[in-house]
Parts: sequence; structure tokens; C-alpha cells
Amino acid sequence: SDGENASDDEEIVRVVNSDDPDSPFFRPKIPDFTARSGITDIVNRPISDDIMFFVNMFIDNDFFEFLCDQTNLYAIQVILAAPRPFTRYSLYQTWTPVSVKEMKFLGLILITGIIKKPTLKMYWTEDPLFCTPIFSKTMPRNRFESILAFLHFIDNSIFHESSDRLYKIRPVLERLSDNFSKVYTPEMQLALDEGMLAWRGRLRF
Repeated sequence: SDGENASDDEEIVRVVNSDDPDSPFFRPKIPDFTARSGITDIVNRPISDDIMFFVNMFIDNDFFEFLCDQTNLYAIQVILAAPRPFTRYSLYQTWTPVSVKEMKFLGLILITGIIKKPTLKMYWTEDPLFCTPIFSKTMPRNRFESILAFLHFIDNSIFHESSDRLYKIRPVLERLSDNFSKVYTPEMQLALDEGMLAWRGRLRF
């Protein structure tokens, strides 16, 4: 009958317009895009062609100071808890607080991802066949290994265990995310290709 047909039509409209996320007809309500894309007004300096201009916008001195504070704190915590006596050339015996300038050794770590060598020691070799001078010019190998051993992003005395599986690096992620959002507003249309996120294993979160 006409009444039954009308009822069926109303049911179809209700299902199609369902607000139930589990419904196969669910369509999220996406607000209109009103943001102004591009570099934000917070960047009050003239745009430069120098690549470091852009690096410093996202990874600034405050970020490096934070890394220094957490790394130096962790070094103190480990050294105080370590058994005595220390040997003469022990990592604990030779440690000195890391500075912002030294913390930029992260650049050397990035280079190791581009220039592959079988051991870390080989990056400091003086053999003309294998040498990469930027490493020895930047800092001694022992100092690099010392900073790398104590590199830390969170105060262990405050955070012990957490349901957040990324809690060890969460402060870094939040700082970087905050800097990114302050500096740049993306376009409305974004695309992520699976090739940008290569992964064949399984994540438990």
C-alpha cells in the first residue's frame, strides 16, 4: 500500500542519514575548510633560500635545550646509581654535561642513515678509502658515543610505566607537532602514500 511504501522510504532515508558509526551508510559530518594554508603569521622573518632557515623553524633552540636538560638529567641519574669505583676511562668517569651546540650531533645520526658503514667506529676512520671528515671535524668519537649512551627524552623518576607505548618519546613528538602546527597550515586535501610509511611488521597500539 501507499502507507507501507511511504514507511519504507522513510526507513531508507533514516538509514542512509544514520549517525551510527557502525552503520554501513554512516557519513561523518566534515566541517567546511576555512583555514589559510601555507606558512603562518608567526614566521615574522623574511623567507630565505637557506635550508637551515626552515630547519630552525621546526627544530629550534628550545627543542635542543629540552634534549640537553633531559639527557644531562638522565646521565646524573645513571651515574649516581652506578657501582663504584669507576675505571679511569669509564663512560661515567669522563661524562660532562652536553651543550646545545653538541646536541646538534643529531645531524651526524641523520648522516649515518645516508652513508652506510659496517660499524660506528668507521665513521671516524682516517683511512682515505673510507673516511667521512665531517664526523671527526664535528666531535670526537668517544664524545659522540657518550652523548648517544645518555640521550634521553623524559624524566624516568616521574614516568615509570604507562599505557602509552610511545611515552618514552612522547615529549619530543608533542614538541615537534606543536612547532609544525605553529609554522605551517596544510592544504585541505592531503595524501599519504603507503610508500611513505613502509612497514611490514605489526604494531601493538
